[in-house]
Amino acid sequence: MKGQMDVREAVKKAKEGIVKIFEDEDIRDPRLEEVRFTLGPDTWKVTISFVRSFMAAMGGDRTFKVVHVDDHSGEIRSITHRTLSASN
Repeated sequence: MKGQMDVREAVKKAKEGIVKIFEDEDIRDPRLEEVRFTLGPDTWKVTISFVRSFMAAMGGDRTFKVVHVDDHSGEIRSITHRTLSASN
């Protein structure tokens, strides 16, 4: 059962949030990686990856963050780090 937002709105909020929150780090190339909706509380979990400019200069990989977007208010409730393993 989905709530107020559709998936496109949730992704847009997540990308905008990542760009704004990490603006001091000069991130590049934000990409959608994964979206999941969970109930109780109704939350969109949107995984966004991006390249941090200081890491790119050293040949670093992408950073993955899960943005938790409240389905009813559209507010970002939290951002957590996503670590990928060989089995992901």
